[in-house]
Amino acid sequence: SIPGASWLPGAGPGDLPQERADALLARVAELTEGDKAKPVVTFCQPQCWGSWNVGKRLVQAGYTSVHWLPDGVSGWQERNDTVVVDPESGWLAKAPAD
Repeated sequence: SIPGASWLPGAGPGDLPQERADALLARVAELTEGDKAKPVVTFCQPQCWGSWNVGKRLVQAGYTSVHWLPDGVSGWQERNDTVVVDPESGWLAKAPAD
């Protein structure tokens, strides 16, 4: 994945339950230290709209520097160094099962 990335599995469905949407926004607020102007990049796999949905949610929540990486992690890997990123265990504990 991209160095420094946080993996929040299941955060991207268009019909994300409100409880999980609230958990997503809370986690992003933690990651950005409450700064809605801090840059956030959303990405997934190519042809996956989950990261687009997350980005859209963040913009709707008032984040002003949201960037979508449509080529996803595969596109990143073709041009940059990568690291292994595990799903955030706290996110999984807070989120309802898919």
